[in-house]
Parts: sequence; structure tokens; C-alpha cells
Amino acid sequence: RDARLHELQDKSSSLADTSNSFAQRARRLQWEYRWQYLRVRLFVCALAVWLALSYTFRHRLPIFFAVTGFVLSAAFLADHYVVRRLRSAEPDPQEAYAALHVQV
Repeated sequence: RDARLHELQDKSSSLADTSNSFAQRARRLQWEYRWQYLRVRLFVCALAVWLALSYTFRHRLPIFFAVTGFVLSAAFLADHYVVRRLRSAEPDPQEAYAALHVQV
């Protein structure tokens, strides 16, 4: 009887750990989808602003394109930095699941 209780407790602990891992993965996936949605909206708005500015600065297009290239490079690096930093802040759910998974 004691062995069965111990086995049941191990299974319960394993199930709780798996549930926590799933919740972490769900939060991470939700954040990634929100970030992707926000990036698309920002891109569309930036494109509209860029088109309006390109018409406004049509007499100085080489300078406008140079500034645009610099701004796009900075935006790409900032996005890459933010995503990498936020991903490294959370533990990898697959590794956590593999470490906590107990064969039953």
C-alpha cells in the first residue's frame, strides 16, 4: 500500500510539472503571436508614413533613402535584441519538460 501511495504521489508530481511546463509554453506562444501581430501593424503604419515622407522629400531622395536604411537597420537590430532578450529570460519549456518527465 505504501508503494502504491508513493507511486501515486510521483505520478501526481509528474502531472503537475507537465502542467506547469504546458502553461509556460502557452504563455510564450501567446506572447510571440502578440508580438508578431504588433510588428505587422507597426510595419503597415511605418509603410504609410514612409510613403507620405517619400513624397514630401521627393527632391532629396538619396538622403531620404540613406536615412531610411539607417532607421530600418536600427529597427531590425532593436527587434532582434528585444526578442532574444525576452526568449533568454524564460527557461526553455522543452528542456524543463524533459528534465521533469518521469516514466510511469
